[in-house]
Amino acid sequence: MTYTGGARVICSKFDPRQTWSLLEKYQITSMFVPPSQMAELVACGRPENLDTSRLHTCVSSGAATSETLMKEIRDLLPGTFVFQMYGQSEVAGSITMFNTSNVKDVLLLDKNPSSVGKIVPGICCKVVDPDTEELCGPNQSGELRIMSKLSMNGYYGRDSSDSYDADGWLRTGDKVYYDEDMCFYVVDRIKELLKYKSWHVAPAMIEEILITHPAVSQSVVIGIPHETDGDHPLAVIVLNEDYMDIAEDVFIEYVAAKAPDRMKLRGGVRFLKELPVTPSGKFKRKELRDMVLNGEI
Repeated sequence: MTYTGGARVICSKFDPRQTWSLLEKYQITSMFVPPSQMAELVACGRPENLDTSRLHTCVSSGAATSETLMKEIRDLLPGTFVFQMYGQSEVAGSITMFNTSNVKDVLLLDKNPSSVGKIVPGICCKVVDPDTEELCGPNQSGELRIMSKLSMNGYYGRDSSDSYDADGWLRTGDKVYYDEDMCFYVVDRIKELLKYKSWHVAPAMIEEILITHPAVSQSVVIGIPHETDGDHPLAVIVLNEDYMDIAEDVFIEYVAAKAPDRMKLRGGVRFLKELPVTPSGKFKRKELRDMVLNGEI
């Protein structure tokens, strides 16, 4: 954007009402928002008679965005291409995204709203089972590994040898899969996966169930240590204003009815008015876990 002479509108702090207003005031053409801020825009609601006709693209990145949230923001932004992309600073930016000037990509975008797109030119990738190192085929989850001239040489001041596999591919640490159209989907961070008994549990899959409940504005699922089971999933939830008196058991039963046994919220539910996030909009999962273990929530 900067290299092509585009102007940027930068805010000191994200505010959903202000953001809606700025879209019209500056006739913004492209907007990049993490899922946490996208959810705030939905919860705030689009003001009546707002002109966003110049907004060509709204891109979500930084964490996986649920299909429900994608549909909600698309409904609020008719005429705008709303999609997810995936990237890492270690590869100097974008790794997968849809090209909205390509007719085939636009069709795939409509067909696969939860996809983060296709591999961008200049990037080579493979999806590998992290336990066996075997290549994964379509619809098989594994770690995404990257080969690119733009990949980092390493992290400053620390040993980065474990950042690459034996063949020199960069380990992204993200669990993904791709479909028959070569569209990619992010499942979760590998290091954020929980392990209940012998099962790996992706917090994002439980979060996708929770966000479909009308009382839930935002949610983060973390693992609480258990003496014999490994991790017990626990949900930290921000409630919508009309549901402040709802009980924890409602969400425990809701997930139990929609998810496999290993995903049940055996760790329980906690409520917060606001979830801590990083400057890039990612939830601070470790901080939330520490808050729960220290009895702060």
